[in-house]
Order: sequence, then structure tokens, then C-alpha cells
Amino acid sequence: MSSSQMIYISPSKRPKLFQIVVLGVGYAGTLFLHHLKKNAASMPSFEVTITDRREYFENGGSSVRFLVYKDFYDSNAALLEKIYAPPNFSDFQINIIIGTATTILPTNQVIVALDKSPNAQEIIEVPFDFLVVGTGMRYPLFKGEITSFVQRREEVARMADKIKEAKSIVLVGGGPVGCEVAGEILSAYPNKTLTIIHIGSKLLDGCSYFVRLK
Repeated sequence: MSSSQMIYISPSKRPKLFQIVVLGVGYAGTLFLHHLKKNAASMPSFEVTITDRREYFENGGSSVRFLVYKDFYDSNAALLEKIYAPPNFSDFQINIIIGTATTILPTNQVIVALDKSPNAQEIIEVPFDFLVVGTGMRYPLFKGEITSFVQRREEVARMADKIKEAKSIVLVGGGPVGCEVAGEILSAYPNKTLTIIHIGSKLLDGCSYFVRLK
């Protein structure tokens, strides 16, 4: 005859998991987590907490195409809770905190501000044994500053609709991004009038001759 018993272990006596905190889950943070997943079986027990000001990941490299093909967005962005949920990540525990990291303390803690409302914030302390800073950079043209996934999808759709309805379009900057945007727009709408305003004597003037030929 067998019996089962639930045993409560007080927090002070539980085995301490190694705490890994990842600030920012853009390209760098995502790459780190995938390497962690690949090597989890050979590592001591650990727990991961990721913090990001946005509740979603967006493939910024495809953002110029969002301006023309709004349906393309859904295959290049997703909620963090969906990306890091089983079965995608099931080898270790992942906690997700949506907020802005403001301070890294010498006591191995990160101060994170949670945006609860436009006029209120909640401050929490997140302890760590190992900290990964993957905050990257911001560029204001295409990369979403909106933290809500639903609102960002709506913003992308509005931008694409405006370009579709426009009779003429002016692009400021004839570098790689400006020329790629121009190519996407004219490929989808070859009859639109498009003007590029550029400070240089030729487009892509910072690129090699062979790149400009393409």
C-alpha cells in the first residue's frame, strides 16, 4: 500500500535557483535566451526573468515592409508571453515583467518601473545573480515606441493605409533605409509620384559603388 504526502518547504530552506535577469528582449536578448535554451540541460538549475518596456517582440529589420504590406506585420511580431511559453521554452522558468529598468544597484538588483496608468507607476526590485543588458537602441521612424501589441498593430495599419491612399509621397533621406522604403512603395504602387530629398550629390553616397549599382 502506498501513500502520498505534500511537503511544504519554507522559502529559507528551498534550494536557491540561480537568478538570470535579461533587460530587453530585442535581437540581443532573444539570441541570449535561445543560447540558454540550447545549453540548459548542462547548466545548474536557474530561473530567468526578462524585462522589457514593450509586451511584444517586433522584427525591426522588416519594418520598412510594414509600411506597404500591413498584413506582413503579424508574421514578424508576437506577444512575449506567447514566444516564451511552452512548448517553445519549457526547460526552465521564465518570468516576464513589462516595465522600464531605471537603475542597476550594486546589491545585484534592478529597479523596474511598471507603468500602471498615465499618472501612476509601481516600482519593484528584481534580484539577479547574472545580468544581461540587451537594451539596444531606439530609432524613431519605424520602431514602435508603443508598449501595447494591439495598439502597435493598429499604428502599423494606419501608416500602411495612409501610404496606400496618398497620391504623392516625399521621402527625406536617400540612404539605405530611404532607398529601401522607396523600393517597397514603388514595387507595390508603381504609379505613385515619389520624391526623395537627399543632402548628398547622389543616393546611397555612403555606400560602395557596387551597392549603388544594385
